[in-house]
Amino acid sequence: DDDPPQVICTTELQVAVSANGLGFVLPASLDAGTWDNCGLLLLEVSRDGENFGSAVQVNCTDVGATLPVTLRATDGVGLENFCVVDVVVRDFVKPTLNCPAAVNLNCGADIQNIQITGQASATDNCALQSLTFSDASNLNACGVGTIQRIWTATDAEGNTKTCLQPITLNTI
Repeated sequence: DDDPPQVICTTELQVAVSANGLGFVLPASLDAGTWDNCGLLLLEVSRDGENFGSAVQVNCTDVGATLPVTLRATDGVGLENFCVVDVVVRDFVKPTLNCPAAVNLNCGADIQNIQITGQASATDNCALQSLTFSDASNLNACGVGTIQRIWTATDAEGNTKTCLQPITLNTI
């Protein structure tokens, strides 16, 4: 056997990081029909073209990047061939968000003061960008009624999660 494997790669690939901030590119994800006239022995991948293995790990620092990942095919007599696929790393995981409890306040209370109304908390698998709120009010002329506080957590990739906090304003 003096013919190296015929390596056939996909033209592009997206890989997503999971809730733990990690993702993996496997040889099978890049392979689009690689073959050898005497039978393949091994398919491996590398992120740097030198250190090959059974998977390439990506993480949150790779999100948004296009990484050249090399697929190496080795046949039974040690002949090799390669191809490179541009892999785009994505994050589709929404932040986790915990809303503060519902509150009942007197109608003169400062509802913008989160020390009084409560603060939401949020985390993200990669990078939390913002935690904001907006209010949908249903108050009468005396300032009595309800407010639905809509908390929104947004991560660096634009994934969002919302929750609602009811705020009731009563007469004094």
